[in-house]
Order: sequence, then structure tokens, then C-alpha cells
Amino acid sequence: MIIILEILICSPTFYGIVKRRSVEEFKPDPYIATVLNCAFWVFYGMPFVHPNSILVLTINSVGLGFEFVYLTIYYIYATSKGRVRIPSLSLCSFISTFSLYNTWSHFKCLESPIFSYHLDL
Repeated sequence: MIIILEILICSPTFYGIVKRRSVEEFKPDPYIATVLNCAFWVFYGMPFVHPNSILVLTINSVGLGFEFVYLTIYYIYATSKGRVRIPSLSLCSFISTFSLYNTWSHFKCLESPIFSYHLDL
């Protein structure tokens, strides 16, 4: 539900961008972060990752679509400096996130019973 509100809050901003045909001082950073957030929730909602989470998948797929539309609008009306910033920030955020995930997945050994605390009551 929060993602729907977050998406709807951005609508007046992008309506103004289209109306003025300029992004002015707006930055794409929060929209790139939201795309990354929605992408990870969509991945989490996939049936092969987490079964029976169709609601998570549906809501965040819609959010991902809206955010791609917002970034496309931003890209169309941005200056050349802003147009370079969107792909570079997106690439850096995806690479850093997936490298962190890859690093975390190698430490699965910490889930062994030696490292977990169990209370036998």
C-alpha cells in the first residue's frame, strides 16, 4: 500500500515537468532508488523465490512500471548532464547491490547450527 502512495505522490511533480518541458532542479536519485526497491520486491515476489506472494509481485510490478515511466519522462526533458546521470546512477546502484548480495550469499555458512542460538525449554 505504501508503494502506491509513493507513486501517486510523484505524479504532480512529473505533471509539472511535462507542462514546463524542463526538469529544472529535480534530481533522478529518489526515482532510481524506487526502481531498485520495486525491482527487488518483484524478485522477492516471484514464485520460485517466495511462493504465495502474488500481492507483493502485483503491487511492485505496477510500481516498477510507473517508475520506469517517470524516469523516461525525466530522461526526455533532462539536460545532457542529467541524461548521463540516469544510466550511470542506475548502473552503479545495480552493480553495488548485486555485489553485496553475492557477498552475502557466500556467507550462508553462518546459518549453521554452530552460529545460531537455540533455547530448549
